Amino acid sequence: MKLVIRRAEPAESQIAADIVKAVFQAMPEENKIWFSIDAVDKEAERIASGEDLAWLAVDEDAGGKAAGVFIVEFPGDSPDNMG
Repeated sequence: MKLVIRRAEPAESQIAADIVKAVFQAMPEENKIWFSIDAVDKEAERIASGEDLAWLAVDEDAGGKAAGVFIVEFPGDSPDNMG
């Protein structure tokens, strides 16, 4: 296994969302509070449009299969922006 971290292309936004959903579903109920993304599909739309960013950990030995994701959400002028 050779993992490489690279910026996700906008067209890969659903891959990022699918990873988040799979991890969330597999987590014990008491740990689900760790997730900060409330609307994964909306986040995928924001990644696809370039509003937010995602990095994928991919296994080059498995043809680039995604193994993990890191998502950066830019709050802009939203009420949730603390700075």
